[in-house]
Amino acid sequence: MIRPILLALVLLSVINPTRADGRPVHVVTLEFPPYVSENLPQKGWAWEVCATILKEAGYEPHLQILPWARALALTRDGKADALYLANINEERRQWAVFTDPVGEEVSVPFGRIDLKAGQDLLTLRGTRVGGLRGAHVLKILSGQGVEIYPVITLEQGFRMVLVGRLDMLVTDRYVGMHLLQTGMPPQYHQNIVPLDIAIDSNQLHLAISRKAPDHDRLQEDFNMGLAELRASGRYQAILGHHGF
Repeated sequence: MIRPILLALVLLSVINPTRADGRPVHVVTLEFPPYVSENLPQKGWAWEVCATILKEAGYEPHLQILPWARALALTRDGKADALYLANINEERRQWAVFTDPVGEEVSVPFGRIDLKAGQDLLTLRGTRVGGLRGAHVLKILSGQGVEIYPVITLEQGFRMVLVGRLDMLVTDRYVGMHLLQTGMPPQYHQNIVPLDIAIDSNQLHLAISRKAPDHDRLQEDFNMGLAELRASGRYQAILGHHGF
């Protein structure tokens, strides 16, 4: 009696393979708090989203945090299964398939809470706007006629905003909020806030190596899990748990 039952279970798993049966997935990305970090609960909100989706689909996710260039090369060469928090471009499409976007990196200006500002890019003209030296967003601002002041670190930029040497500092919304809340004295997050002006935005994906086994199935499983996580409200709950 036991043997026929076992045979039936084996046949069912072959006919209807709905889970990945614990297949390990090696995911690489950069240290990028608050999205992903070795030093944050659940290694950051974005990793909690990714790990939840993969585990519920039957995979065993493993995260490795590396310099970005190294993480990209490992995925391109098939030595890692997927590169996390990747933007889509044509070069990457040659060696990866991309999931639906997990999040969006939106660059906004941060200013003093008493700053009177409009709701579009034109209102930044005539103000002193800082940003990280070499950041793409500075090219966007300069092209719109905004006077920019490059800074070496975000901490330096926020100090300049607080004391009035800059009117605004442009950076990723979540990165700026996280730094103000956890990495600087209380007077910073009490007096500096993000403004509702999107300067630049980039969607963030899981880029799955075309050399990874069953990469198309992994992409499909991830997209289905991400849609379910959003529809159930758990995606937003994860963000809320991390303070966003």
